Amino acid sequence: MTNLLFVVLCACACASATNSTLRGGRQLTNSPVKVPCQNITSPCGEHGECRVSEQTCNCDNGYFTKNANKPCESKGKSQTTYALLWVFFGWTGGPAFALGWTLLGVAILATCCCGVCCYAQKDNEGLSEKKQVSSCVIGLLLLIAFCVLCIYGFVMVVTNCKDTNTGIPCNSW
Repeated sequence: MTNLLFVVLCACACASATNSTLRGGRQLTNSPVKVPCQNITSPCGEHGECRVSEQTCNCDNGYFTKNANKPCESKGKSQTTYALLWVFFGWTGGPAFALGWTLLGVAILATCCCGVCCYAQKDNEGLSEKKQVSSCVIGLLLLIAFCVLCIYGFVMVVTNCKDTNTGIPCNSW
């Protein structure tokens, strides 16, 4: 019964979590600088252009402004590198932690570890058959949640890679 309650609580927490929550959900500490511009000829660096309607420099994909004196000069992290990291090490939650997606990393680790531990109880001879079956089912549900979280993280890296520690987008493929 306790295991079932744990699974229900985990499922509710996952269902109520939003995209920003799973990806860190905190204020940016070192976000990119917005550089004002007046017209199309305003200097926005080699990798940017003036967006007159917003009166700010708009950087090319993967570039950002760290210093207002050098607009659109800094390059984001490599999206290709993070996609490969996710393919090989996503099951550890490591790429999520590296991108500042702390809650997603913790959720991946927790569902993996708890799922494996619960599933392993199916062979515990000290438990009744009913408890072995319920532990096996709970373990499988947690492992399914683990797979869903890993796929979610990979899709986010591929479609919307952004370091939530800095608010800086990844450098595209």
